[in-house]
Amino acid sequence: MSVSHQLHARLIEAFPTDVNVPQPAPDFSGPGSGALRKLSGQVLGFSITAAVVFVILAAALIIAGAMSASRKFLIMGFTALGCAVLGVIIALNSANLVNWGSGFGLFN
Repeated sequence: MSVSHQLHARLIEAFPTDVNVPQPAPDFSGPGSGALRKLSGQVLGFSITAAVVFVILAAALIIAGAMSASRKFLIMGFTALGCAVLGVIIALNSANLVNWGSGFGLFN
């Protein structure tokens, strides 16, 4: 068995991939929870709208970069597309990120 196979086997033993950890829902039972829920819904709606605008802008930049000789527009378009996707991922997982941060005692 080669060294890389041994290392891979040790990593699989150390970090099992079949772990199923339930994610608790965010606690909206405190004072001001209705306002917090409303604010989080508005932020999520704004971020989805902004992502759609970014995707349209990215598509226009990618098309402009593909049709012209300038790779600058092409790179800017792919960067805008990546930022839009990353923003949507962060916005959709914001509750999980709050739960993850509260596990470290950041919000206490």
